Amino acid sequence: MHAPRFHWPLILCLLLPALAIALCAPLPQDPAYHAFADSRCLCGVNNFGDTLSNLPFIVFGFWGLALVYRQKRPLSSGLPLFFLGILLTGFGSSWYHLAPTNASLVWDRLPMTLAFAGCAAAIAGERLGRETALLVQAVLAPIGIASVLWWNWTESHGAGDLRLYAWCQFGTLPALIWLITRAKGPDGSKRQWIEVFGCYAAAKLLEAADHQVFDLTRHLVSGHTLKHLAAAAAAGCLIRGLRRQEPSRK
Repeated sequence: MHAPRFHWPLILCLLLPALAIALCAPLPQDPAYHAFADSRCLCGVNNFGDTLSNLPFIVFGFWGLALVYRQKRPLSSGLPLFFLGILLTGFGSSWYHLAPTNASLVWDRLPMTLAFAGCAAAIAGERLGRETALLVQAVLAPIGIASVLWWNWTESHGAGDLRLYAWCQFGTLPALIWLITRAKGPDGSKRQWIEVFGCYAAAKLLEAADHQVFDLTRHLVSGHTLKHLAAAAAAGCLIRGLRRQEPSRK
């Protein structure tokens, strides 16, 4: 049996971003990254808005794990890893925002790589089968963890390099978009993943406009705080999809 026609374009979608990032110069951490717009301390909590806005990650992480357990979703589906990453991101990001430094940023980024790997595995599993999802998890999760450890090690030696972490976050997107648009999946799955990616794109835009949003809202809320809510909404889209697949209860 011949492999589906989209396999070669899929491989190119993975290799070209990896090649582009490999050819780039090392990407150090911007020293201004930790200077968030909203640094107010309320109720004894440092950086209150950015810290407390991680609560939806924790709620959706627990909720998603409960759903996949109740629905008996296998570990190979990618969804358990995704929601575990979301849950741990809530705790790791809260810890980071209490006292933002490169050292605490490690605990924010590590669980995010698990969520990235779980998301990629879930999409691959829907369209290419459970074995592919398991392979994607087995490859991307260790690479993601290694990317954060590599960045932390290089940063501590005065020559930070975020290239591998950048690939883990963005490098698989062309391949995932290809799968969503070209490979057959469950009914309603394409729309669900478009919503997920839309929320994540909004989160990245809000992150980049942290100070501008803070000024536009007259210091009511910052772009980074809203970034957390938009990113958590991506997990909410998946939860909604899982709930729709459950048999209705009278």
